[in-house]
Amino acid sequence: MGERKEIIVAGLDLDRPGLEIGPSHNPVVAKRDGYDVVILDNLSADALRAKYEVDDLDVSLIEEVDYVWHGEPYDELFGDHRFAWIIASHVIEHVPDLIGFLRSCESVLADDGVISLVIPDKRYSFDYFRPISSIAPVIDAFLENRRQPSVGTAVDYYLNVVRRGDKIAWYKGAQGEYESVHSFEEAKTVADAGDPYASFAYFDPHVWCFVPHSFRLLIEDLFQLGYIGVRECGFHETAGTEFYLQLSRMGNGLTMERIAVLERVQYELGDDCYRLPEGFDRQRYLELNPDVAEAQLDPIYHWLTYGAIEGRSFR
Repeated sequence: MGERKEIIVAGLDLDRPGLEIGPSHNPVVAKRDGYDVVILDNLSADALRAKYEVDDLDVSLIEEVDYVWHGEPYDELFGDHRFAWIIASHVIEHVPDLIGFLRSCESVLADDGVISLVIPDKRYSFDYFRPISSIAPVIDAFLENRRQPSVGTAVDYYLNVVRRGDKIAWYKGAQGEYESVHSFEEAKTVADAGDPYASFAYFDPHVWCFVPHSFRLLIEDLFQLGYIGVRECGFHETAGTEFYLQLSRMGNGLTMERIAVLERVQYELGDDCYRLPEGFDRQRYLELNPDVAEAQLDPIYHWLTYGAIEGRSFR
């Protein structure tokens, strides 16, 4: 089992039936590996293979899709069936109604079940220059029962998504010039038409953009406000280009003070989280922080991810 999969399935009872939503060409848990998993996607397996063959991806990994989703609530789709775990990797940022999506997941989740989410960190993707999503549009989308991205979301997407060098996702410390992926004319076409699909027949943007602690705070706020019935029960910081959050009805939620979380969000968004301080020495950092050495963590990674915000000594 790879490290990424270990993070995603940590705490899940994989001996019980589960649901994977939108695995596309890269399922986390596969039927061929013996898992009792139901696959839900917005296209059939044949349609997914046809879509991804043109990208030279290994379409043999695509699972047979048990249910093709057409927008109906999950409890209508699955009836009385309840799942011990639900995995959704790189899904929640696409859904027009984030609250509706989580409520739908809750409706088919066993009482002791866990929802395991994998979310792209906007700092390391084409969303780099797009603002983080606040709670306001999330609530508005729910109250409007939104079923497609708004025109404003589409315009923002066409104006501001970028690549870095030749990549649309990159790791911390990556180099390369930023350049726009789309043109101003595409954004204007959408704005003039008042239709998010005006530029392309297929349009599946990131509706929502997050850094780890902005998403953690959003989930806790939605729970405390009564919009959702699940809260955080597990969290893993960004690894590569994505971070991980698990939700359950029995979760303890976010235990940090609100101001501390807001400060962490600002730190995550700031340039300082990408920069080593002058005079940083790897060996000295390990000497000053023996717990980091004992855990055999890379000192640069630890400083950039934890050490700076914790005020660790480095010289």
